[in-house]
Amino acid sequence: MKKFHCFLFLFLLIALACAPLYAVPSWQRMADGIREVNVLSIAVDPKNPETLFAGTTNSIYKTINGGKLWETSLLVRGTWTSVNHILIHPKDPNIIIAATQNGLYMSRDGGGKWDIAFRGLGTFQRNVLHVASDPGNPDIIYAACVQGMFKSKDGGATWLNASPGLANLLCRWVEVNPVNPNIVYVPTNQGVFRTADSGETWNKIYNVSEDDISFDELDPDQLFENEEELDILGKIRSITIDPLHPERLFLACFNGVFFSRDEGRTWSEMTEIGLSSRDVRMVAVPASNSDRPIFASGQKGAFMYSQKENLWEELYDGITSRDFYYLSIDEQKPRTLWAASKDGVYKLEFDQKVAMTETAEAPSVQKKDTSEEEKILKNFDNEPTILEVQQVAIKYAEVSPEKIDNWRKEAKARYWLPDVSIGTGRDINKTIDVKGSSSNPFYVIGPDDETRTTDYSVTWELSSLIWNTDQTSIDTRSRLMVQLRGDVLDEVTKTYFERRRLQVEMLTDPPGNVSASLKKELRLQELTAQIDSLTGGWFSQEITRRKSGNIKEGGH
Repeated sequence: MKKFHCFLFLFLLIALACAPLYAVPSWQRMADGIREVNVLSIAVDPKNPETLFAGTTNSIYKTINGGKLWETSLLVRGTWTSVNHILIHPKDPNIIIAATQNGLYMSRDGGGKWDIAFRGLGTFQRNVLHVASDPGNPDIIYAACVQGMFKSKDGGATWLNASPGLANLLCRWVEVNPVNPNIVYVPTNQGVFRTADSGETWNKIYNVSEDDISFDELDPDQLFENEEELDILGKIRSITIDPLHPERLFLACFNGVFFSRDEGRTWSEMTEIGLSSRDVRMVAVPASNSDRPIFASGQKGAFMYSQKENLWEELYDGITSRDFYYLSIDEQKPRTLWAASKDGVYKLEFDQKVAMTETAEAPSVQKKDTSEEEKILKNFDNEPTILEVQQVAIKYAEVSPEKIDNWRKEAKARYWLPDVSIGTGRDINKTIDVKGSSSNPFYVIGPDDETRTTDYSVTWELSSLIWNTDQTSIDTRSRLMVQLRGDVLDEVTKTYFERRRLQVEMLTDPPGNVSASLKKELRLQELTAQIDSLTGGWFSQEITRRKSGNIKEGGH
């Protein structure tokens, strides 16, 4: 028995020595005291990371104990009250600026007292989406609004229109270069603009095809009910400056993440592999000189970029909602990523994990021995291919292209058939004869005179074979169906390959402990269930059937 105990003790020592030094990062929910569920923004005090501010749909909350307990700092008044962004000035953390749908609020005593610093003319100028200030001079403030850009040189006492060129644009974000504060970037609904003279002149450095916005035709009651409705007016969500290399920019867009190494003169698209959705709201980059992962947030979760694998890894562990709005980084040890989400405030200590990237550059291509890869992929021979899963998902959602073709064929076939009209008529006349003399006439009523008629009519509308009014309805429905089919294919494809990457990871790099193993297994089951929901349960059934040897040809 003693030998057994010694062997077990030795085995545990070896297991601990061989176990990974880093654990998979896990989110912790830190929302006690926040009454609203939907948190839109968050900011960390750069000099005291125990102090944070969070903005919700109508309030600003403050914590002084690292998120353990939050208290109300400001209740925003007005019809539209969402707190879109909070800025704590790096030079003077007592200065806090909050961009809200009801104007710009400012506190100079660490959130004790708040005053209105800016409220533009009209609903659209009043809705401030983002705010930034000169890192070395807190008196210089920029406000990005739904309609235009504004600048203050005296700490918010007075404001000027930042540039006539941006006056009628939807300005989503504003970033000031930390080394050269004369350089400012503003993403708008028509592209990204850059100024090198503090807003005197602007140049477009990134273009998007957007329709001009007519603010006179927009209804603010309809426009600002939620974030999604505002997103339709801007394909660019935000811009981020690498704090260590200010010439490097990250652009979060509705169609992925874009990267520039030369202050926006040229752009390249980062990989979308691993992103559950290409619609990314923001990118966050640490300012530390080592271990610099790159983070992204969006409607489908939070992600960390791996340069080694050139893909995004979803940070799903510990969260109940995948809808993330804003990310903020605490650079102290252990470094922490804070997130504002639809389910409150979360934090993640990312020093637990190996560094992901230093420059966000794609890895170089090297020749590899594919024999080992083929052996690993052989493990999935009994599972449906992505093409089979896509076909079943399309059929289950009833969005196949054949359905649209059938609509058109049925509409044309209808006009090959004639319109047949049958009519009948009946005419009855009374017969009256006059008898007797003129002085003594009498009348004889005879039998009725009845006449029956039948009409037949057969017509064809052959001109409708070329165009008919049904086509308008079919075109509208087909556009919606194409969009829905694209959404279904996008969702099932990303989920399928995320599941496959997790399977490969579990085979090639198995978890070092039971807890980590269970988390990965539960995540695998979750992804399987998501594919089942898109295929009506077919995916799991097909895997079971194939493993049992009862393979149905074609996967249907």
